[in-house]
Order: sequence, then C-alpha cells, then structure tokens
Amino acid sequence: MMGSTIKLLGLASFNAFVALALSASYLTHYAGKMQTLSNENVTAFVREFAGVTTGQRGDMDEHEMIGYFVTHVSEGASFSTTVNSSMEGVSKPANKMRRKEFIASTLRTIRDKGPHPASVTVEDVKISGDGHEATAITTINEKSALEFKNPADGEPGVSAVSATSYCNETVKLSNEHVIQIQSETCTTTIAPIDSF
Repeated sequence: MMGSTIKLLGLASFNAFVALALSASYLTHYAGKMQTLSNENVTAFVREFAGVTTGQRGDMDEHEMIGYFVTHVSEGASFSTTVNSSMEGVSKPANKMRRKEFIASTLRTIRDKGPHPASVTVEDVKISGDGHEATAITTINEKSALEFKNPADGEPGVSAVSATSYCNETVKLSNEHVIQIQSETCTTTIAPIDSF
C-alpha cells in the first residue's frame, strides 16, 4: 500500500513538473489568439475543456493534454467538488484542488479508467464589462465505473454509475490573450446504473 502511494505521488509530481516545463512554449504558441470573451467562445471553451478532462479527445496524447492544461488552466486556478450519493460510502465533502493537483488527478483518471461518455449543457454565460472574465453555469452528465468498498464485507468492487454535476466556472482572458479556467465549483450527484 505504501509503495503504491509513493508511486502515485511520484507520478503526480512528474506530471506537474512536465506541465510546468512546457508552459512557456505552449503559452507562446497560443498567444494573441483572442481579444475579448464572448458567449460563443466561452461556451465553446467550456465544452472543449470538459471533452479533454473526460478523455474524449482521442486525437490528443498525454503530452498534448499536459500542454493543453498548462495553457488553459491559470496558475492560480482552484477546483472544488462536493459529491452526494445514495450509495453508501460514496458521498464526500468538498474536494479542493489547485492547478498541479488538478492536472495530475485528471491525467491519472484518464490513464486508469480511459475515456468515458460525457455531455455538457451550458445553462448561462455572463461576461464582465471589459470582456476579460466570464462566469458559466453548466450541467455535466457523465457515465463511468466507480471503485468502492462493499460496506457489508469491506471487499473492493466496481459499479457503473451516472454522475450529474452542476458547476459554476470562472474563465478569464490571460495577458497572452488565451482563454483560461480560473475556478470551478461543482456539486455532483452519483447514482448506480446497469451499464454504460
């Protein structure tokens, strides 16, 4: 158990290091692409971001995903998810992550579980007066496999689940004119399903 934990921590640190090392070249590559935020480009970005985080972009290898995240997740970004479920042992208080943790966790999930079906509905977008910041309200529906411990005997198990997340996302236009996620706060409800 301890060896696995150390291995995972080492892998997460390695991924974060690679991501930071690549940041300058990717930010330069995308510089000057956007002058102001709009409903259209914020909606497109939120959908694209969800596609990358759920592994739906089959055209991107892990190296390209690291570059995407380094470019489109701001340095001070924060992510918070509260999980609710009728399944015993699944509900969790808010899980908070910063940029490095988010990138490492997302890559590990895609690596371990592979892509999973997801759809995003953008309910509302509000753009700031200067066009450099926006808030998006989204609903994300996903289907995945969830590992858990059976409450009756403590044995590990896997269940097909659906997850519905209601999220408030803040995006900004960086100094390099790149759209970036600044914060994401979600409440996720997980329910068992027959299959996906």
